Amino acid sequence: MRLIAIETATLRAELAAAEDGHVVADLAVGTDCRLTAALVPALAELMRSVGWSGPDIDLVAVDLGPGSFTGTRVGLTCAKTLAYACGAELAGVCSVDVVADAIPVPPIGARLAVAFDAARKEVFCGLFESTPDGWQRISLTIEPYRRWLAYGSEGYLLAGPALERYRDECPETAETVAPTLWFPSAASVARLAHRLAAKGNVVTDFWTIEPIYMRPSAAEEKAAARERSPRPSPPGSASADATSC
Repeated sequence: MRLIAIETATLRAELAAAEDGHVVADLAVGTDCRLTAALVPALAELMRSVGWSGPDIDLVAVDLGPGSFTGTRVGLTCAKTLAYACGAELAGVCSVDVVADAIPVPPIGARLAVAFDAARKEVFCGLFESTPDGWQRISLTIEPYRRWLAYGSEGYLLAGPALERYRDECPETAETVAPTLWFPSAASVARLAHRLAAKGNVVTDFWTIEPIYMRPSAAEEKAAARERSPRPSPPGSASADATSC
């Protein structure tokens, strides 16, 4: 099975090509905000590097978030379009699972807290426990960033892109993963998607799949607030309070 993986939950976007579960090539797209313009040319470059054309691709894998609103939208749109054009299936994975996948699993019972910056002094936080089958996610929530950091004093190993912003505020007793493991990778997206495909957990009606946002975007919240606000009366009209019975 040949697979293309797309990871865009942060601005450190990556792509990977995998065959039968083994990554054969990967490519960093960049760390700037020109993701929309850069992603498709990078995909073409990756496919040329491995000598694949559209019909060679069996599965497209994508990180659904949570993370960057723009990144997840762009990545999923690209994944859907590529899967449709190639006649491939689609598999979506969760960003916190992608980070956890690359972290060596310690003895059974160890705990892990993976966080992505959600702005507003909050994080998207996934809690994990180690099991014989690897890290098992037990929750996914939006937390104040200080609550996530507090997990570091409660025996959790801290991980995730939020460390780039909040590492200086970590409790002295907290243990964090190595910086090379903070960010999600396309290679991990590929591995997770391959496991999903082996279990038959892929999407064929992929136009219905959506990113994992966990809350409305700032633009959506502002639009909702405008809808809830009372609209001013037209000039010269009587107010409701002045209406007689």
